[in-house]
Amino acid sequence: MPKHQFALHDVVVRKMNAKKDAERLLHDVTGRGDDLLKIFPEFLKNHIGTGRACKKQRYIRLVKKQTKGRCVWFDVEVGRWGVKGRVIDTSDHSEAYAIRAQDAPTYLIRGVLIVPKTGYHGLMVAEVVSNRSFMSTLWPEFRDWFGPRFPDDNLWPRESAAVEAPAWLKYLDDAMLQKVTFTSYERSSDKARRVQARDWVIRGYRGEMLPTDWIDKLVKRRLSARSVVADIPSGFNPEETKVEMVGPDGPKTVIIQKDYPRFLHELSDDDDPRPEDATFRAEVLSEARETLTAMGLDADQVLAGAT
Repeated sequence: MPKHQFALHDVVVRKMNAKKDAERLLHDVTGRGDDLLKIFPEFLKNHIGTGRACKKQRYIRLVKKQTKGRCVWFDVEVGRWGVKGRVIDTSDHSEAYAIRAQDAPTYLIRGVLIVPKTGYHGLMVAEVVSNRSFMSTLWPEFRDWFGPRFPDDNLWPRESAAVEAPAWLKYLDDAMLQKVTFTSYERSSDKARRVQARDWVIRGYRGEMLPTDWIDKLVKRRLSARSVVADIPSGFNPEETKVEMVGPDGPKTVIIQKDYPRFLHELSDDDDPRPEDATFRAEVLSEARETLTAMGLDADQVLAGAT
């Protein structure tokens, strides 16, 4: 698995107990000029700015934030507490120190919230580091904070995988399938306790495309690999599916995992160092630009001043 990936999430704010079309304009969620672009940094600073022990034994703390144009870039530390353990020095396999039940080993994760000046949909992009992200911690905290912040408006911020958004679904309808890679992970029995990846690759013969209905089955309906491709070798149990497609908006690659978040975009391979902030931002904005365009928005206008 690549050490560094990112996931796109579609963001809306809805009025609870209202009709289906009760989504709010993100630049004015209350009708009184309250812009999500200003609300979210307030949450970051006031709610998690000095660190917070959250539900389900999760921890989160804001490291830094920066608003550029219609984007809020931020870094957070996330981790979990409640389990005792040890940290091992891998140079000599000795114990570096013990982890107490109240300790939360944390990881630095980057993200950005993109709030268009018009419309009902925005994007949240979350870095995923070795399968760790902040969405399962940050978003429930933001949702619980948001309601009391506007007690008379009955508002509810909601996120979903961007691949489920109308723009992505339109791309999937028009895309052609170039290549599928199924990956299984096996733990070695040596002292290093490495995890070895095994790949099984399917591509079209001499440049031909694979069956397009596989896109619907693998990506939209999230069926198991074996139910889609019958001739997967016996004993090979795919845990991850890499789908490479080409469509009217260019090529896209999506990594589908069993665990949340399911739809990931690669930043680096296992052997690569952590991408610099400039690289992370460039890759994120490139994918966000395509997604915003597919949403029918002027991506140049939305992302003006984002870097």
